[in-house]
Amino acid sequence: MIADQLIYKNQEWSGFDQLRNNPESYQLVIGMGDKSLITNKSIRETLQKKFASSHVVFMSTAGEIYNSQAHEGSLIAVALHFEKTPLQVVEKNIQDEDDSMALGKKLAASLSAEDLQYVMVLSCGSLINGEDLIRGMTSVLGNEILITGGMAGDGDKFESTAVGCLSEPREGNVVVIGFYGNHLKVTSGVKSGWAFFGPERTVTESNKNILFSIDGENALELYKRYLGDFANQLPSSALFFPIAILSDNSDVPLVRTILSVDEKNGSMTFAGNIPKGSRVRLMRTNTEQIINNAGMAGAEAFARNSEGAFAWVVNCVGRKLVLGAMANNEIVSIRKNMKPDTLIAGFYSYGEFSRFFYPGKECELHNQTVVVTLFDEK
Repeated sequence: MIADQLIYKNQEWSGFDQLRNNPESYQLVIGMGDKSLITNKSIRETLQKKFASSHVVFMSTAGEIYNSQAHEGSLIAVALHFEKTPLQVVEKNIQDEDDSMALGKKLAASLSAEDLQYVMVLSCGSLINGEDLIRGMTSVLGNEILITGGMAGDGDKFESTAVGCLSEPREGNVVVIGFYGNHLKVTSGVKSGWAFFGPERTVTESNKNILFSIDGENALELYKRYLGDFANQLPSSALFFPIAILSDNSDVPLVRTILSVDEKNGSMTFAGNIPKGSRVRLMRTNTEQIINNAGMAGAEAFARNSEGAFAWVVNCVGRKLVLGAMANNEIVSIRKNMKPDTLIAGFYSYGEFSRFFYPGKECELHNQTVVVTLFDEK
């Protein structure tokens, strides 16, 4: 397996002269970047023409990770060459299906099950219910197939996102990539680093991912009370104060981030569902916890795949906003638990897909986490 990287920044591409193989030998190219760049046809065509024999996927981001550093306003591309691993790419749009659950089922059913080892998910981050999408997929694929990925971003604007491979990148698209055969080795690690504050409360009214009331009180008003001065900066400030859904079956909660607020009806829309009756608590963090947990996610993936050639990092935009100028420290923390020659690249997302590794656990949508997926080929 060979993993190489390129970057478009300051109106020019760089890295083509450092490719280790003929461009025609790469099967997959993942382009991750600022929405204005990935929707620019001439910029995309440079990559598509160079890798004419490859599947070239594009997705908008809330920031990029290139050469083990955090970037903004760029388009980075990871070119992957596999010796013995076939791939299949499927793309569908939410407008062609009843809902995100049905979309997930259809995408999963389109991937031939025989010898399927791993599924990469690149989802629109504005129109898709990520939790329903991944539940639809796991209902078809089960829990044995590893699934990781993320939801596209739009910087800190939260307006619209774009994904595309078989068509031009657009809102509502989801691209899934199936990897087949016994030669591929893929492992993952996922960590958060956020802590509870405030009392435990109960969701009393919600509709899927729209939250209306907690403990019988208007949810938005209660949330604003805890945020104090940060309430004036909603919805972007919500990235600093996610909500945890508690579970009787696990000490690890699901973390949910607010995507938008509706002042008129006092509701909040989340990246994933907030079921009625759920026990919830607010969360907050500090820079040290975030950085340390990123390293733990890398170590978790590396412990099961010490020869990994490529580490794909899907990192929540909320973590980047909390860290600010220290964002690179999180990537350095991941790097410490990898081989020196492991390529580390990825993007900042509006939601992350992975599973926690204990018995019976299936892939889920996460927020405010970092997911490290480590690839190697035997």
